[in-house]
Amino acid sequence: MNNKGFAITGFIYTIFIIFIILMVAILNMFNSRKNILDKLKQGVLKDVNKVNDVANLYDDITLSGEVSEFMARSKGYYSFTIKSPKGSANGSTISFEIFLNRGEVIYLKIGNTNYNNNEIDISLDKSFKEENIIAHATYIKGKNYVKKIINNRIIYNIKIQENNNTSTGIITPAFVSKIKKNSDLNRVQYVKDCVLKTSNNGPIWSDIKVFVDGDNKAYHKPVSSNIKGIDTIKLMDLVDNDNDTKLSLDEDACVIVNLERTYNIDAINIVHDKDINVFDHKTYVSSDNINYHIIKNSDEYETDYGIIIDSYTDKEVMKSGNIYVPVKYFDNAKWLRLFHHNNMEGEIYWDALAQILTDGGYESSYKQSVLFDLSKYKNKNGAYEFLLEYSDIPGYNRWIQTSNPIESNEKVTGYKAIHIDHSIDGWYGLALSSSNNVLVDGSNGSNFYYPIGVILSDKKGISINTKNITKYSTDLWIRIDDN
Repeated sequence: MNNKGFAITGFIYTIFIIFIILMVAILNMFNSRKNILDKLKQGVLKDVNKVNDVANLYDDITLSGEVSEFMARSKGYYSFTIKSPKGSANGSTISFEIFLNRGEVIYLKIGNTNYNNNEIDISLDKSFKEENIIAHATYIKGKNYVKKIINNRIIYNIKIQENNNTSTGIITPAFVSKIKKNSDLNRVQYVKDCVLKTSNNGPIWSDIKVFVDGDNKAYHKPVSSNIKGIDTIKLMDLVDNDNDTKLSLDEDACVIVNLERTYNIDAINIVHDKDINVFDHKTYVSSDNINYHIIKNSDEYETDYGIIIDSYTDKEVMKSGNIYVPVKYFDNAKWLRLFHHNNMEGEIYWDALAQILTDGGYESSYKQSVLFDLSKYKNKNGAYEFLLEYSDIPGYNRWIQTSNPIESNEKVTGYKAIHIDHSIDGWYGLALSSSNNVLVDGSNGSNFYYPIGVILSDKKGISINTKNITKYSTDLWIRIDDN
């Protein structure tokens, strides 16, 4: 090889070596940067999750009156466990989860015998105004509470209990990696709420809120209704962020809120009116105002906070056969509604026994049944676990039986009581009835008390037993978790 060839080869090797050195340097730089970022991340997480021990704040009377503060260092969900010390009575422990924006502050008073009457107060403002109090705990029974909704966010996993904490007050905050469980609330632009009837005669709405990161996205957004001639100004009162307005519409009415863009929603809060029963209540969501998906299907008693549907708990409806039926968590178990009948003061009954067992399920106003599908809901022990409730009569029956009620004629096997509030007049579980007017009943003998699927009654209601007649809803649920 001539000198020229050696020169070219040497140049190429030099360039190659320089290239290798540069690549090593770049990789080292990226690795160093990653290590720095990891350390910063760990530092932030450690800071956010650290325990704030406020023992020194309330040891002495001279320090009473001081307020502890917690500032969120990043946007997200935080859990709090707050313990007051034991004074003249047991102390209190409050735990809950709440969404906080970065820089948002929670203020806390942790009392003892010398300060704040041995009570706990938690607030979103330093003056502890009543409307901004998140929670209050005291040794006096009946005086404890944690609000379910405050400042456009839902309070989760609420728990208040007594403790024997002999030290001074302790606050334990932690950042929570909360995971959404209900994907039906993703990519939502339209929220539709429908009510057939209420116990105070006429669907009434007070407010509709849609929460995303602590912000009510429904505020002053367009509202429409299926009822013609409704005043648009009155409809807009449904999205004014307060519960003062009461809007009355005809029976079987719907309202639709247009959020004007799609959101991955945290929660929907619908307020009809306090202390009423809302019948055949259905809530739907859509991204295009054409294809709607049902996310709530229930008869429900309205509380102070209205009805809450959120993305951090499991879906509240499930398809069984051809229809979507309610599911719920109750008494430490998950349940699917097999049967629903609202007889509306004795005016509504099933048309025929065969209708109750319609293949694919049956649903109309006041009535729903997927009893045809019952056999698929046996538990791992080959038994059925049932829950029987009445909307207007306190208490419930929860039990296990091995026999299928729609296959066993007046015979119940494997009966085991779990929680029984209604037991008179021969209660023994459910089986096919000997009466032609009832599909299934729960009374051992010729009577047909505790009936499921009534097509005729002369009682202006449905007789549960000789002491009780339900004027409204009978609901039969079956346990569907892995029990």
